[in-house]
Formats: sequence, structure tokens, C-alpha cells
Amino acid sequence: MNGIRAGVRSLAASALAILLAASVGGTVLADTTFIPKAVTFKADDAAKTITVTAKIAFYNRSCTPGTSCTVPPGDVSRIVQAIEAMWNNGSKVRCYTLIVKVEARSVGSQAEAGQNEVDVGLDYGPVRIRAFVNGQHHGAGATGPLGNTEDDRVEPAHNPSAPTTWPSDTKPAAWAHEFGHIMGLDDNYDPATSAPVSGTSEDLMFWNYGVVTGEMATRAVQRSGQIDVNKLKCGYATEGTQEKKWLGKHCDMTDPEWLINAEVSAAGLRTTELYTMVIDPTTHKGTYSYESIGELAGATYTQNGKGVASTVDGPDGTLIMNLSEIIVTGVIH
Repeated sequence: MNGIRAGVRSLAASALAILLAASVGGTVLADTTFIPKAVTFKADDAAKTITVTAKIAFYNRSCTPGTSCTVPPGDVSRIVQAIEAMWNNGSKVRCYTLIVKVEARSVGSQAEAGQNEVDVGLDYGPVRIRAFVNGQHHGAGATGPLGNTEDDRVEPAHNPSAPTTWPSDTKPAAWAHEFGHIMGLDDNYDPATSAPVSGTSEDLMFWNYGVVTGEMATRAVQRSGQIDVNKLKCGYATEGTQEKKWLGKHCDMTDPEWLINAEVSAAGLRTTELYTMVIDPTTHKGTYSYESIGELAGATYTQNGKGVASTVDGPDGTLIMNLSEIIVTGVIH
């Protein structure tokens, strides 16, 4: 498909990565004993945002021995802008917007990168290389591209023998794709078939014509281990059909109970309804009951009922709630 998608390499097994790295740069003397912890995730419940801050140290792997190996500031800025432009596209993790900030600097060699930075060697050679991030999964229980646990997280490795290396001049999406590995994501294509892994899409972790998706953003946050997605404070306001005005809320996806009030006013009839739904957050299925109080020609009547309820994720951050024959659209606020 293209030359950027085989981005993650295992520390234990990739002779190819080691060969590639050895062919594009000189000897580096950095300590090999640490894996940088350079990426932080922070949720802001009031602003409904998750901010990811990544610290990167760039150096020139093609410099002549005895000369400066720093990267020109313009090149650092160009790469950072490419990453942030693709990742800050409004992707949602539940009702929270993902915001990516890259804090980057230029250093003279891999050895000068700090323990809280991902070191990235830029290749300025005449032959364009294939970009890759040398990394390993956080734990032995990693399950593959669809895994959402801390064990599944890809962690860039500070490895002088096979350093992370990117071309200094390539498609902006190539840098943004490799940054996805720094965020903890795997490639999501099958090397044997070049097709997306079953259950994934042709997003940015598939190829450089893809985009950052909510699925990617959610997986990165889940893998980080720094934020419990189920505890994000998402409220829901509901909007109904033309006949009914729906007002309601659901404060937490882990709480199975929903409360919704509906008001109907038409042709002299005014009805107030209270719906209580109990939804299993894992199956999105459950039941509902309601009490209806109506006023007609000066008289008041009541009615009770119950039925089957379910929810399903809709487009653009909406949640569709089905109450037997009644369909209510819930819009995240």
C-alpha cells in the first residue's frame, strides 16, 4: 500500500529494524536501560477535553562526524505542525474532545534526549528511508491491534542499536502515523494481505490516506492507563419527535438508570410523562417503565406502561434510545 505502515518493531525480535537503523546513522552512546515515559493524558471534566502531551527530542542521524547534529528549528516546527494538524480534528472519546500537544526540541545526539522524551532520529540521506518507531508492548498480555488494555500499549524504546528513525522529508501523514505509535497504537493492517485487521478501519494507523478517528483516540486513551474511559463525566440531553419535547439526563455510562421527562401539548391535551429506563451498559439492552399524567377538558387521567429499551451509538456523538416503538435521539452536551 505504501511505505509507512510497518511502523512498530519489537525490541526482542526485529533484525530487520536493527539492520535498517544501522544503515542510516552513526554510533550513539545513550543509556539503553530506560524506556521514556514521555506521553501524558489528562482529562478536564469541565471543558470536556482530554489533552495528550508528548515530549519528543529530534536529532540529525545523517550529520558528518564532528559537526552539529541538531535539527533546524524549521524542520522541528514543520513536523510538529503536521502531527497536531492531523490529530486535532475534533475526534471524540465519548463526549470528550481529544487535544494533542507536541513539545519538541532539537538535540545534538540520541544520547542527549531526556528520560522523559521520545528520541527521534531524522534521516537526511539522499535515499528516502521507511519511517518506523522502535517500541515494545507494555505487558506480556498484549492482544494485538484491537487490544485496549495497558498491556497493549506500544511504548517507544530508547535503543541505540535500533533507534526510532523518520525521514526528514515525507508526507505529513507519515509523521502523524508514526506519532500514533508514540501515542501507544499498533498498525492495524495485516502484513500478509495488506488489508485492515478485522474490526478496524482504513484509518491513519492503516495508511497515510486515512484520518484520526474516534476509535483511534479512544483506544489510545484506554491503553494509556492514565484515564478510566468509563468514569468520564458525560451528560446527555435528549431531543425527541415533533410531537414530544423530551428533557432528560444520564450522568454516567456505568450507571444503568436513565430518567427522562416528556411533555406533549396538542389539541387541548397536555400530557406529562416520566420514563425510567434501566440499560445494561455492556449489552445496551434493558427495559423501561413510564407514568403518564394527562389533562383533557378539565379532567385529569393517569396511565402506566412498560416495554423494551435499548441504546445504540449514532453519528456525530449522538446516542439513539429505542423505547419499543418510540425513538428518542440523545445528543451529548
